[in-house]
Amino acid sequence: MSGVRRPLVALAASRPATGESWSAVLPAARAIERDWPELALSRGVPISEEDLRARWRAFLRPGDVVTAWNASTFGALADHLGPLPETLELRPVYRAWRPHRGDLDGIIEAEGVGDGAPSAATRAEIRLWNAEQVIDILREAAAR
Repeated sequence: MSGVRRPLVALAASRPATGESWSAVLPAARAIERDWPELALSRGVPISEEDLRARWRAFLRPGDVVTAWNASTFGALADHLGPLPETLELRPVYRAWRPHRGDLDGIIEAEGVGDGAPSAATRAEIRLWNAEQVIDILREAAAR
């Protein structure tokens, strides 16, 4: 599947410095919901692509850095939202510090920080929470 981007079906975003967050599910999600129940898309707030772009633009602030576990996420975001501000891929930053391999869920389990994960959430919201935990772990490590 090289070179083929996954469609953006849900988005969850936060600004850890202020606690602001939001999430949405795109109409394309309805077409895949039956085949991918683990995404929990029916729990999300439906939004049109036009409204998603407007909400994203309103959410962005000067100096924001968009982070994601995988670099491929940036391509999907840019395809739907337009040019992104500065980006930071968390996976290589984390792996340069810790030898743990695996996906983001496996890292959260290995670090033992999964107890506070949101339960009634879309997969995108859970992934956002997981990424925030990795950011906190890295921030604590940098402070030592």
